[in-house]
Amino acid sequence: MFHPFKAFPRISEREIWGKLSSSAEKRPLVSAILSKAEEVLPLPIPQLTASQFMEYVRNGNRSRYEADYFARRINLSSLVLAEGLEYKGRFFDKIIDYIWAIFGEPVWCVPAHTRVGGEKLPLRDPLPTIEYEIVDLFAAETGIFMAMILEIMSDELAAVSPNLVARIKSEVTRRLLIPTEINLARYGWSRGKNNWTPWICSNLLWTANTIFADDPSRFDAYVRLLMPSVDHYYDSYPEDGCCDEGPGYWNLSPPKFFLFMEGLYRASDGAVSCFNDLKFKNMCTYIVDAWVDQNRNVRFADNGGRHTLNTGLLRAMCERADVPEGIALADMLDDCTTIFPKPHSAIIPPLFDLFTNHRPDLSFPRRSFNVYPKTQQLFMKRDGLFIAMKGGHNHEAHNHNDVGQFVIAQNGRFMALDLGSATYEQKTFSNNRYDLYPQSGLSHNPLVFNGIPQEAGKGHASLFEASGDENAFTCRLEISGCYPASLGLISYYRTLTYDGHTLTVHDEWKASVPLKPTMTLLHETPEQLFNCALPKTTESFPIHDDWLASNWGDMLYRTLITAPEATEGSLTLNFPL
Repeated sequence: MFHPFKAFPRISEREIWGKLSSSAEKRPLVSAILSKAEEVLPLPIPQLTASQFMEYVRNGNRSRYEADYFARRINLSSLVLAEGLEYKGRFFDKIIDYIWAIFGEPVWCVPAHTRVGGEKLPLRDPLPTIEYEIVDLFAAETGIFMAMILEIMSDELAAVSPNLVARIKSEVTRRLLIPTEINLARYGWSRGKNNWTPWICSNLLWTANTIFADDPSRFDAYVRLLMPSVDHYYDSYPEDGCCDEGPGYWNLSPPKFFLFMEGLYRASDGAVSCFNDLKFKNMCTYIVDAWVDQNRNVRFADNGGRHTLNTGLLRAMCERADVPEGIALADMLDDCTTIFPKPHSAIIPPLFDLFTNHRPDLSFPRRSFNVYPKTQQLFMKRDGLFIAMKGGHNHEAHNHNDVGQFVIAQNGRFMALDLGSATYEQKTFSNNRYDLYPQSGLSHNPLVFNGIPQEAGKGHASLFEASGDENAFTCRLEISGCYPASLGLISYYRTLTYDGHTLTVHDEWKASVPLKPTMTLLHETPEQLFNCALPKTTESFPIHDDWLASNWGDMLYRTLITAPEATEGSLTLNFPL
Protein backbone atom coordinates (compact mmCIF):
# COMPACT_ATOMS: atom_id res chain seq x y z
CA MET A 1 0.00 0.00 0.00
CA PHE A 2 1.27 3.45 -0.87
CA HIS A 3 1.26 5.84 2.06
CA PRO A 4 1.51 9.65 2.33
CA PHE A 5 5.06 10.90 2.87
CA LYS A 6 6.78 14.03 4.07
CA ALA A 7 7.55 16.15 1.04
CA PHE A 8 9.67 18.98 2.48
CA PRO A 9 10.56 20.40 5.90
CA ARG A 10 7.91 22.60 7.47
CA ILE A 11 8.93 26.22 7.92
CA SER A 12 8.60 25.75 11.68
CA GLU A 13 11.64 23.44 11.50
CA ARG A 14 13.95 26.39 12.02
CA GLU A 15 17.17 24.46 12.32
CA ILE A 16 16.74 23.21 8.75
CA TRP A 17 15.44 26.43 7.16
CA GLY A 18 17.82 28.58 9.15
CA LYS A 19 20.84 26.79 7.72
CA LEU A 20 19.81 27.84 4.20
CA SER A 21 20.30 31.53 4.94
CA SER A 22 23.75 30.92 6.40
CA SER A 23 24.93 28.56 3.64
CA ALA A 24 27.47 30.07 1.23
CA GLU A 25 26.25 27.64 -1.44
CA LYS A 26 22.60 28.69 -1.09
CA ARG A 27 23.25 32.39 -0.49
CA PRO A 28 22.70 33.53 -4.12
CA LEU A 29 19.36 31.67 -4.31
CA VAL A 30 18.24 32.85 -0.86
CA SER A 31 19.16 36.41 -1.79
CA ALA A 32 17.22 36.16 -5.06
CA ILE A 33 14.13 34.83 -3.25
CA LEU A 34 14.16 37.55 -0.60
CA SER A 35 14.81 40.25 -3.19
CA LYS A 36 11.90 39.09 -5.32
CA ALA A 37 9.57 38.86 -2.30
CA GLU A 38 10.47 42.37 -1.14
CA GLU A 39 9.94 43.65 -4.67
CA VAL A 40 6.41 42.25 -4.97
CA LEU A 41 5.29 42.84 -1.38
CA PRO A 42 4.05 46.43 -1.94
CA LEU A 43 2.75 45.82 -5.46
CA PRO A 44 -0.87 45.08 -6.41
CA ILE A 45 -1.70 41.54 -7.43
CA PRO A 46 -1.66 41.17 -11.25
CA GLN A 47 -5.19 41.18 -12.58
CA LEU A 48 -6.56 38.51 -14.90
CA THR A 49 -9.25 40.09 -17.04
CA ALA A 50 -11.85 38.63 -19.36
CA SER A 51 -10.52 40.76 -22.22
CA GLN A 52 -7.06 39.22 -21.76
CA PHE A 53 -8.60 35.75 -21.73
CA MET A 54 -10.55 36.45 -24.93
CA GLU A 55 -7.44 37.46 -26.88
CA TYR A 56 -6.51 33.85 -27.61
CA VAL A 57 -9.65 33.30 -29.68
CA ARG A 58 -9.84 36.85 -31.01
CA ASN A 59 -6.30 37.29 -32.31
CA GLY A 60 -4.29 34.19 -31.31
CA ASN A 61 -2.31 35.91 -28.55
CA ARG A 62 -1.78 33.80 -25.45
CA SER A 63 1.18 35.59 -23.90
CA ARG A 64 -0.52 38.60 -22.30
CA TYR A 65 -2.95 36.57 -20.17
CA GLU A 66 -0.29 34.01 -19.36
CA ALA A 67 2.19 36.71 -18.30
CA ASP A 68 -0.09 37.87 -15.49
CA TYR A 69 -1.26 34.33 -14.73
CA PHE A 70 2.31 33.13 -14.16
CA ALA A 71 3.30 36.37 -12.43
CA ARG A 72 0.71 35.61 -9.73
CA ARG A 73 2.25 32.22 -9.07
CA ILE A 74 5.87 33.39 -9.34
CA ASN A 75 5.20 36.25 -6.92
CA LEU A 76 3.41 34.00 -4.47
CA SER A 77 6.22 31.45 -4.66
CA SER A 78 8.75 34.10 -3.67
CA LEU A 79 6.57 35.29 -0.78
CA VAL A 80 6.04 31.78 0.59
CA LEU A 81 9.71 30.82 0.38
CA ALA A 82 10.81 34.17 1.77
CA GLU A 83 8.54 33.65 4.78
CA GLY A 84 10.07 30.22 5.27
CA LEU A 85 13.56 31.69 5.17
CA GLU A 86 12.83 34.71 7.35
CA TYR A 87 9.96 33.48 9.57
CA LYS A 88 8.94 36.90 10.85
CA GLY A 89 5.37 37.02 9.53
CA ARG A 90 5.83 40.10 7.37
CA PHE A 91 4.83 38.29 4.14
CA PHE A 92 1.78 36.47 5.52
CA ASP A 93 -1.02 38.88 4.67
CA LYS A 94 0.26 39.20 1.11
CA ILE A 95 0.47 35.40 0.83
CA ILE A 96 -3.16 35.14 1.88
CA ASP A 97 -4.16 37.88 -0.58
CA TYR A 98 -2.57 35.93 -3.43
CA ILE A 99 -4.19 32.66 -2.38
CA TRP A 100 -7.56 34.43 -2.23
CA ALA A 101 -7.04 35.90 -5.70
CA ILE A 102 -6.20 32.48 -7.16
CA PHE A 103 -9.37 31.08 -5.55
CA GLY A 104 -11.26 33.68 -7.57
CA GLU A 105 -9.98 32.54 -10.96
CA PRO A 106 -12.91 30.97 -12.85
CA VAL A 107 -10.56 28.33 -14.26
CA TRP A 108 -7.03 27.36 -13.30
CA CYS A 109 -6.11 26.36 -16.85
CA VAL A 110 -4.87 28.84 -19.47
CA PRO A 111 -7.01 29.99 -22.44
CA ALA A 112 -5.07 27.91 -24.96
CA HIS A 113 -6.10 24.74 -23.10
CA THR A 114 -9.87 25.32 -22.80
CA ARG A 115 -10.96 23.51 -25.95
CA VAL A 116 -13.94 21.32 -25.13
CA GLY A 117 -16.55 19.45 -27.16
CA GLY A 118 -14.37 19.30 -30.28
CA GLU A 119 -15.24 22.85 -31.37
CA LYS A 120 -13.07 24.30 -34.11
CA LEU A 121 -11.07 27.24 -32.84
CA PRO A 122 -12.46 29.91 -35.23
CA LEU A 123 -16.00 29.18 -33.99
CA ARG A 124 -15.19 29.18 -30.31
CA ASP A 125 -16.78 31.56 -27.86
CA PRO A 126 -13.86 33.61 -26.46
CA LEU A 127 -15.29 32.96 -22.98
CA PRO A 128 -16.32 29.31 -23.36
CA THR A 129 -18.57 27.41 -21.05
CA ILE A 130 -16.40 24.89 -19.24
CA GLU A 131 -18.31 21.62 -19.35
CA TYR A 132 -16.10 20.06 -16.68
CA GLU A 133 -12.99 21.08 -14.77
CA ILE A 134 -10.09 21.32 -17.24
CA VAL A 135 -7.07 19.68 -15.65
CA ASP A 136 -4.31 21.01 -17.84
CA LEU A 137 -0.59 21.51 -17.16
CA PHE A 138 -1.06 24.70 -15.23
CA ALA A 139 -4.18 23.80 -13.30
CA ALA A 140 -2.20 20.84 -12.01
CA GLU A 141 0.75 23.15 -11.27
CA THR A 142 -1.61 25.39 -9.31
CA GLY A 143 -2.84 22.39 -7.35
CA ILE A 144 0.63 21.29 -6.28
CA PHE A 145 1.46 24.91 -5.47
CA MET A 146 -1.48 25.16 -3.07
CA ALA A 147 -0.69 21.75 -1.63
CA MET A 148 2.95 22.65 -0.96
CA ILE A 149 1.89 25.85 0.79
CA LEU A 150 -0.15 23.65 3.13
CA GLU A 151 2.68 21.13 3.36
CA ILE A 152 5.18 23.63 4.70
CA MET A 153 3.06 26.26 6.50
CA SER A 154 -0.44 24.96 7.30
CA ASP A 155 0.01 25.56 11.03
CA GLU A 156 0.98 29.18 10.46
CA LEU A 157 -1.94 29.70 8.06
CA ALA A 158 -4.35 28.04 10.49
CA ALA A 159 -3.19 30.39 13.24
CA VAL A 160 -4.52 33.22 11.06
CA SER A 161 -7.58 31.42 9.63
CA PRO A 162 -8.47 27.73 9.95
CA ASN A 163 -11.14 28.39 7.32
CA LEU A 164 -8.44 29.32 4.81
CA VAL A 165 -6.72 25.96 5.26
CA ALA A 166 -10.04 24.17 4.77
CA ARG A 167 -10.76 26.28 1.68
CA ILE A 168 -7.41 25.42 0.09
CA LYS A 169 -8.14 21.73 0.58
CA SER A 170 -11.66 22.01 -0.81
CA GLU A 171 -10.66 24.09 -3.87
CA VAL A 172 -7.85 21.71 -4.83
CA THR A 173 -10.06 18.67 -4.26
CA ARG A 174 -12.96 20.14 -6.25
CA ARG A 175 -10.94 21.45 -9.18
CA LEU A 176 -8.39 18.64 -9.60
CA LEU A 177 -8.66 15.53 -7.49
CA ILE A 178 -12.36 14.69 -7.72
CA PRO A 179 -12.60 15.30 -11.51
CA THR A 180 -9.70 12.93 -12.15
CA GLU A 181 -10.99 10.38 -9.63
CA ILE A 182 -14.40 10.34 -11.32
CA ASN A 183 -13.31 10.23 -14.97
CA LEU A 184 -9.58 10.19 -15.64
CA ALA A 185 -10.10 8.84 -19.16
CA ARG A 186 -11.77 12.05 -20.37
CA TYR A 187 -8.37 13.77 -20.22
CA GLY A 188 -6.21 13.06 -23.27
CA TRP A 189 -3.01 13.28 -21.25
CA SER A 190 -4.05 10.16 -19.34
CA ARG A 191 -3.05 8.11 -22.40
CA GLY A 192 0.65 8.75 -21.83
CA LYS A 193 1.65 10.14 -25.22
CA ASN A 194 3.91 13.08 -24.31
CA ASN A 195 5.22 15.36 -21.56
CA TRP A 196 1.69 16.28 -20.41
CA THR A 197 1.35 12.88 -18.73
CA PRO A 198 4.27 12.96 -16.27
CA TRP A 199 3.99 16.72 -15.85
CA ILE A 200 0.35 16.54 -14.74
CA CYS A 201 0.48 13.18 -12.97
CA SER A 202 3.50 14.13 -10.86
CA ASN A 203 1.75 17.31 -9.77
CA LEU A 204 -1.43 15.39 -8.94
CA LEU A 205 0.43 12.73 -6.96
CA TRP A 206 2.29 15.24 -4.79
CA THR A 207 -0.93 17.26 -4.42
CA ALA A 208 -2.86 14.21 -3.25
CA ASN A 209 -0.02 13.36 -0.88
CA THR A 210 -0.80 16.52 1.08
CA ILE A 211 -4.55 16.83 0.58
CA PHE A 212 -5.20 13.13 1.36
CA ALA A 213 -2.62 12.94 4.14
CA ASP A 214 -5.36 12.00 6.64
CA ASP A 215 -6.94 9.43 4.31
CA PRO A 216 -4.21 6.90 3.37
CA SER A 217 -6.63 4.55 1.60
CA ARG A 218 -7.83 7.30 -0.72
CA PHE A 219 -4.24 8.35 -1.38
CA ASP A 220 -3.28 4.76 -2.22
CA ALA A 221 -6.21 4.41 -4.61
CA TYR A 222 -5.39 7.72 -6.27
CA VAL A 223 -1.76 6.79 -6.83
CA ARG A 224 -2.81 3.51 -8.42
CA LEU A 225 -5.25 5.39 -10.64
CA LEU A 226 -2.42 7.50 -12.08
CA MET A 227 0.20 4.79 -12.44
CA PRO A 228 -1.00 3.20 -15.75
CA SER A 229 -0.82 6.58 -17.52
CA VAL A 230 2.77 7.16 -16.41
CA ASP A 231 3.69 3.53 -17.16
CA HIS A 232 2.50 4.06 -20.73
CA TYR A 233 4.58 7.23 -21.03
CA TYR A 234 7.69 5.43 -19.81
CA ASP A 235 7.08 2.32 -21.92
CA SER A 236 6.71 4.44 -25.07
CA TYR A 237 9.74 6.63 -24.31
CA PRO A 238 12.66 5.70 -26.60
CA GLU A 239 14.98 3.11 -25.09
CA ASP A 240 17.99 5.26 -25.93
CA GLY A 241 16.68 7.95 -23.55
CA CYS A 242 16.63 10.72 -26.18
CA CYS A 243 13.87 13.33 -25.91
CA ASP A 244 12.38 13.82 -29.36
CA GLU A 245 10.54 16.91 -28.05
CA GLY A 246 13.91 18.63 -27.83
CA PRO A 247 16.21 19.65 -24.98
CA GLY A 248 13.94 22.53 -23.95
CA TYR A 249 11.04 20.16 -23.40
CA TRP A 250 13.30 17.62 -21.72
CA ASN A 251 13.04 19.92 -18.70
CA LEU A 252 9.29 19.32 -18.74
CA SER A 253 9.36 15.60 -19.41
CA PRO A 254 11.97 13.29 -17.77
CA PRO A 255 12.29 15.47 -14.62
CA LYS A 256 8.50 15.43 -14.27
CA PHE A 257 8.60 11.65 -14.68
CA PHE A 258 11.29 11.56 -12.00
CA LEU A 259 9.08 13.63 -9.69
CA PHE A 260 6.29 11.07 -10.08
CA MET A 261 8.69 8.18 -9.49
CA GLU A 262 10.23 9.96 -6.52
CA GLY A 263 6.75 10.15 -5.07
CA LEU A 264 6.24 6.40 -5.61
CA TYR A 265 9.67 5.70 -4.14
CA ARG A 266 8.90 7.64 -0.98
CA ALA A 267 5.32 6.38 -0.73
CA SER A 268 6.51 2.75 -0.98
CA ASP A 269 9.58 3.12 1.27
CA GLY A 270 11.80 2.47 -1.74
CA ALA A 271 10.00 -0.67 -2.94
CA VAL A 272 8.90 0.91 -6.26
CA SER A 273 11.72 2.34 -8.34
CA CYS A 274 13.07 2.62 -11.88
CA PHE A 275 16.16 4.57 -10.92
CA ASN A 276 18.55 1.76 -11.87
CA ASP A 277 17.00 1.22 -15.32
CA LEU A 278 19.38 1.88 -18.21
CA LYS A 279 16.63 3.83 -19.97
CA PHE A 280 16.20 6.13 -16.98
CA LYS A 281 19.96 6.71 -16.80
CA ASN A 282 19.97 7.50 -20.53
CA MET A 283 17.15 10.00 -19.97
CA CYS A 284 19.42 11.76 -17.47
CA THR A 285 22.47 11.68 -19.74
CA TYR A 286 20.68 13.16 -22.77
CA ILE A 287 20.41 16.67 -21.35
CA VAL A 288 24.13 16.67 -20.52
CA ASP A 289 24.94 15.76 -24.12
CA ALA A 290 22.60 18.43 -25.52
CA TRP A 291 24.02 21.21 -23.32
CA VAL A 292 26.28 23.61 -25.23
CA ASP A 293 27.59 26.14 -22.72
CA GLN A 294 26.67 27.76 -19.42
CA ASN A 295 23.44 29.24 -20.74
CA ARG A 296 22.29 27.33 -23.81
CA ASN A 297 21.38 23.94 -25.16
CA VAL A 298 20.90 22.93 -28.78
CA ARG A 299 17.53 24.24 -29.96
CA PHE A 300 16.03 21.22 -31.69
CA ALA A 301 12.20 21.36 -31.88
CA ASP A 302 10.17 23.92 -29.89
CA ASN A 303 12.86 25.44 -27.70
CA GLY A 304 13.55 29.03 -26.88
CA GLY A 305 15.22 31.24 -24.33
CA ARG A 306 18.29 30.66 -22.24
CA HIS A 307 18.94 28.32 -19.32
CA THR A 308 15.74 27.43 -17.46
CA LEU A 309 16.68 23.98 -16.20
CA ASN A 310 15.27 23.14 -12.79
CA THR A 311 18.68 22.34 -11.38
CA GLY A 312 17.49 21.03 -8.02
CA LEU A 313 15.26 18.47 -9.73
CA LEU A 314 18.06 17.59 -12.15
CA ARG A 315 20.47 17.11 -9.26
CA ALA A 316 18.04 14.94 -7.28
CA MET A 317 17.18 12.91 -10.40
CA CYS A 318 20.81 12.24 -11.27
CA GLU A 319 21.64 11.40 -7.65
CA ARG A 320 18.99 8.67 -7.73
CA ALA A 321 20.23 7.40 -11.11
CA ASP A 322 23.93 7.72 -10.22
CA VAL A 323 24.68 9.95 -13.21
CA PRO A 324 27.45 12.22 -11.90
CA GLU A 325 27.75 14.25 -15.10
CA GLY A 326 24.13 15.37 -14.67
CA ILE A 327 24.86 16.48 -11.10
CA ALA A 328 27.90 18.35 -12.41
CA LEU A 329 25.72 20.10 -15.02
CA ALA A 330 23.30 21.23 -12.30
CA ASP A 331 26.19 22.52 -10.19
CA MET A 332 27.75 24.37 -13.14
CA LEU A 333 24.46 26.07 -14.00
CA ASP A 334 23.84 27.08 -10.39
CA ASP A 335 27.36 28.49 -10.20
CA CYS A 336 27.05 30.59 -13.35
CA THR A 337 23.57 32.01 -12.81
CA THR A 338 20.79 32.15 -10.25
CA ILE A 339 17.39 32.18 -11.92
CA PHE A 340 14.48 32.53 -9.56
CA PRO A 341 11.76 31.87 -10.11
CA LYS A 342 12.01 29.65 -13.15
CA PRO A 343 9.16 29.75 -15.70
CA HIS A 344 6.15 27.54 -14.92
CA SER A 345 7.99 26.30 -11.84
CA ALA A 346 5.31 26.86 -9.21
CA ILE A 347 7.10 25.95 -5.99
CA ILE A 348 8.38 22.38 -6.26
CA PRO A 349 11.56 23.14 -8.27
CA PRO A 350 12.66 26.00 -5.98
CA LEU A 351 12.13 23.72 -2.99
CA PHE A 352 14.37 21.11 -4.62
CA ASP A 353 16.86 23.89 -5.37
CA LEU A 354 16.92 24.79 -1.68
CA PHE A 355 17.11 21.26 -0.31
CA THR A 356 19.60 19.58 -2.67
CA ASN A 357 23.34 20.15 -2.31
CA HIS A 358 26.30 20.65 -4.65
CA ARG A 359 28.95 18.00 -5.20
CA PRO A 360 32.24 19.94 -5.34
CA ASP A 361 34.11 16.75 -6.26
CA LEU A 362 32.42 16.65 -9.68
CA SER A 363 33.23 18.60 -12.85
CA PHE A 364 31.20 18.98 -16.04
CA PRO A 365 32.58 16.75 -18.84
CA ARG A 366 34.36 18.69 -21.60
CA ARG A 367 34.83 15.76 -23.96
CA SER A 368 32.15 13.29 -25.00
CA PHE A 369 30.66 11.53 -28.01
CA ASN A 370 27.21 9.97 -27.76
CA VAL A 371 24.81 8.63 -30.37
CA TYR A 372 21.11 7.98 -29.78
CA PRO A 373 20.37 5.34 -32.44
CA LYS A 374 16.62 4.97 -31.88
CA THR A 375 15.85 8.67 -32.05
CA GLN A 376 18.76 9.35 -34.43
CA GLN A 377 20.67 12.13 -32.74
CA LEU A 378 24.40 12.66 -32.26
CA PHE A 379 26.26 14.95 -29.86
CA MET A 380 30.01 15.59 -29.71
CA LYS A 381 31.99 17.86 -27.36
CA ARG A 382 35.69 18.55 -27.46
CA ASP A 383 37.21 21.34 -25.38
CA GLY A 384 34.82 24.13 -26.39
CA LEU A 385 33.69 22.57 -29.67
CA PHE A 386 30.10 21.31 -29.88
CA ILE A 387 28.60 19.42 -32.85
CA ALA A 388 25.11 17.95 -33.06
CA MET A 389 23.27 16.09 -35.80
CA LYS A 390 19.59 15.19 -35.99
CA GLY A 391 17.84 12.49 -37.98
CA GLY A 392 14.46 11.14 -36.92
CA HIS A 393 11.23 12.11 -38.65
CA ASN A 394 8.90 15.07 -39.11
CA HIS A 395 6.01 13.74 -37.02
CA GLU A 396 7.67 14.25 -33.64
CA ALA A 397 6.10 16.00 -30.68
CA HIS A 398 6.81 19.75 -30.99
CA ASN A 399 8.15 18.89 -34.43
CA HIS A 400 10.13 21.13 -36.74
CA ASN A 401 10.76 20.05 -40.32
CA ASP A 402 14.44 19.49 -39.68
CA VAL A 403 15.61 15.96 -40.47
CA GLY A 404 19.32 16.21 -41.25
CA GLN A 405 19.89 19.43 -39.28
CA PHE A 406 23.44 19.97 -38.01
CA VAL A 407 24.60 22.43 -35.36
CA ILE A 408 28.14 23.69 -34.67
CA ALA A 409 29.29 25.90 -31.81
CA GLN A 410 32.82 26.83 -30.81
CA ASN A 411 33.55 28.47 -27.48
CA GLY A 412 29.88 29.26 -27.11
CA ARG A 413 29.45 30.96 -30.52
CA PHE A 414 27.25 29.22 -33.07
CA MET A 415 28.67 28.75 -36.55
CA ALA A 416 25.53 26.87 -37.59
CA LEU A 417 22.48 27.02 -35.35
CA ASP A 418 18.90 25.90 -34.90
CA LEU A 419 16.58 28.81 -34.13
CA GLY A 420 14.22 26.93 -31.88
CA SER A 421 10.72 28.34 -31.51
CA ALA A 422 9.35 31.86 -31.43
CA THR A 423 6.77 33.04 -28.89
CA TYR A 424 3.80 30.66 -28.82
CA GLU A 425 0.56 31.81 -30.37
CA GLN A 426 -2.60 30.11 -31.55
CA LYS A 427 -1.02 29.39 -34.94
CA THR A 428 1.87 27.50 -33.29
CA PHE A 429 -0.41 24.56 -32.53
CA SER A 430 -2.75 24.79 -35.50
CA ASN A 431 -2.83 23.26 -38.98
CA ASN A 432 -0.86 26.32 -40.14
CA ARG A 433 2.06 25.61 -37.81
CA TYR A 434 4.60 25.22 -40.62
CA ASP A 435 3.77 28.60 -42.10
CA LEU A 436 5.84 29.89 -39.18
CA TYR A 437 9.47 30.34 -40.24
CA PRO A 438 11.14 28.72 -37.19
CA GLN A 439 9.09 25.52 -37.53
CA SER A 440 9.40 25.26 -41.31
CA GLY A 441 12.12 23.61 -43.32
CA LEU A 442 13.10 27.05 -44.63
CA SER A 443 14.83 27.95 -41.35
CA HIS A 444 16.86 24.72 -41.18
CA ASN A 445 19.98 23.71 -43.07
CA PRO A 446 18.89 20.57 -45.00
CA LEU A 447 18.59 21.54 -48.66
CA VAL A 448 15.54 23.27 -50.11
CA PHE A 449 14.83 22.15 -53.70
CA ASN A 450 13.18 24.57 -56.14
CA GLY A 451 12.13 26.62 -53.10
CA ILE A 452 10.36 23.62 -51.55
CA PRO A 453 11.57 22.44 -48.11
CA GLN A 454 10.88 19.29 -46.13
CA GLU A 455 7.26 18.68 -45.19
CA ALA A 456 5.58 17.53 -41.99
CA GLY A 457 4.59 13.90 -41.71
CA LYS A 458 6.05 10.50 -41.07
CA GLY A 459 8.79 10.80 -43.67
CA HIS A 460 11.99 9.87 -41.91
CA ALA A 461 15.71 9.34 -42.30
CA SER A 462 15.89 5.91 -43.92
CA LEU A 463 19.57 5.68 -42.99
CA PHE A 464 21.37 6.94 -39.89
CA GLU A 465 24.88 5.60 -39.36
CA ALA A 466 27.39 7.06 -36.93
CA SER A 467 30.77 5.88 -35.69
CA GLY A 468 33.84 7.32 -34.03
CA ASP A 469 34.53 9.40 -30.95
CA GLU A 470 35.22 13.02 -29.97
CA ASN A 471 38.53 12.92 -31.86
CA ALA A 472 37.09 11.82 -35.22
CA PHE A 473 33.68 10.64 -36.38
CA THR A 474 31.43 10.11 -39.40
CA CYS A 475 27.65 10.39 -39.51
CA ARG A 476 25.67 9.58 -42.66
CA LEU A 477 21.93 10.01 -43.31
CA GLU A 478 19.55 9.43 -46.22
CA ILE A 479 16.62 11.87 -45.99
CA SER A 480 14.87 12.01 -49.38
CA GLY A 481 11.68 10.60 -47.82
CA CYS A 482 11.21 13.82 -45.83
CA TYR A 483 10.39 15.84 -48.98
CA PRO A 484 7.19 15.96 -51.06
CA ALA A 485 7.05 13.10 -53.56
CA SER A 486 6.14 15.64 -56.26
CA LEU A 487 9.74 16.88 -56.25
CA GLY A 488 10.91 13.63 -57.84
CA LEU A 489 13.78 13.32 -55.38
CA ILE A 490 15.30 9.83 -55.67
CA SER A 491 17.99 10.08 -52.99
CA TYR A 492 19.55 12.66 -50.70
CA TYR A 493 22.56 11.71 -48.57
CA ARG A 494 24.09 14.02 -45.97
CA THR A 495 27.43 13.05 -44.47
CA LEU A 496 29.26 14.79 -41.62
CA THR A 497 32.93 13.94 -41.20
CA TYR A 498 35.15 15.30 -38.44
CA ASP A 499 38.90 14.55 -38.51
CA GLY A 500 39.95 16.44 -35.40
CA HIS A 501 40.62 19.67 -37.31
CA THR A 502 37.86 20.16 -39.89
CA LEU A 503 34.16 19.33 -40.05
CA THR A 504 33.07 18.49 -43.58
CA VAL A 505 29.40 18.54 -44.55
CA HIS A 506 28.80 16.77 -47.85
CA ASP A 507 25.36 16.64 -49.51
CA GLU A 508 24.66 14.60 -52.63
CA TRP A 509 21.30 14.05 -54.35
CA LYS A 510 19.62 12.52 -57.35
CA ALA A 511 16.21 13.31 -58.84
CA SER A 512 14.04 12.33 -61.78
CA VAL A 513 13.76 15.98 -62.88
CA PRO A 514 16.20 18.92 -62.63
CA LEU A 515 16.21 20.53 -59.18
CA LYS A 516 17.85 23.72 -57.92
CA PRO A 517 19.12 23.23 -54.34
CA THR A 518 19.71 25.94 -51.75
CA MET A 519 21.14 25.60 -48.26
CA THR A 520 20.30 28.07 -45.49
CA LEU A 521 22.78 28.51 -42.64
CA LEU A 522 21.92 30.66 -39.65
CA HIS A 523 24.87 31.75 -37.51
CA GLU A 524 25.82 34.26 -34.81
CA THR A 525 28.75 36.09 -36.38
CA PRO A 526 28.90 37.95 -39.71
CA GLU A 527 32.14 36.24 -40.75
CA GLN A 528 32.02 33.37 -43.23
CA LEU A 529 33.24 30.51 -41.11
CA PHE A 530 33.42 27.79 -43.77
CA ASN A 531 34.84 27.11 -47.19
CA CYS A 532 32.62 26.28 -50.16
CA ALA A 533 33.20 26.37 -53.91
CA LEU A 534 29.58 27.31 -54.68
CA PRO A 535 28.07 30.84 -54.76
CA LYS A 536 26.94 32.15 -51.37
CA THR A 537 25.50 35.34 -49.93
CA THR A 538 25.38 36.45 -46.29
CA GLU A 539 22.74 38.84 -44.96
CA SER A 540 21.65 40.24 -41.62
CA PHE A 541 18.78 38.40 -39.98
CA PRO A 542 17.07 40.71 -37.42
CA ILE A 543 15.26 39.08 -34.49
CA HIS A 544 11.97 40.74 -33.56
CA ASP A 545 10.45 38.02 -31.40
CA ASP A 546 11.00 38.32 -27.63
CA TRP A 547 11.44 34.59 -27.02
CA LEU A 548 13.96 34.18 -29.83
CA ALA A 549 15.75 37.35 -28.74
CA SER A 550 16.16 35.98 -25.21
CA ASN A 551 18.43 33.34 -26.70
CA TRP A 552 20.00 35.00 -29.73
CA GLY A 553 19.85 38.73 -29.12
CA ASP A 554 18.43 41.10 -31.72
CA MET A 555 20.58 40.02 -34.68
CA LEU A 556 21.71 36.83 -36.38
CA TYR A 557 23.16 36.22 -39.85
CA ARG A 558 21.90 34.05 -42.68
CA THR A 559 24.03 32.59 -45.44
CA LEU A 560 22.42 31.14 -48.57
CA ILE A 561 24.41 28.68 -50.70
CA THR A 562 23.07 27.72 -54.13
CA ALA A 563 24.01 24.76 -56.33
CA PRO A 564 23.34 24.53 -60.09
CA GLU A 565 20.04 23.12 -61.30
CA ALA A 566 20.52 19.48 -62.30
CA THR A 567 19.13 15.98 -61.87
CA GLU A 568 22.03 15.15 -59.59
CA GLY A 569 24.74 17.02 -57.80
CA SER A 570 26.62 17.69 -54.58
CA LEU A 571 27.47 20.47 -52.16
CA THR A 572 30.39 20.47 -49.72
CA LEU A 573 31.18 22.76 -46.79
CA ASN A 574 34.41 22.68 -44.80
CA PHE A 575 34.47 24.23 -41.33
CA PRO A 576 38.05 24.68 -40.03
CA LEU A 577 37.81 24.05 -36.31
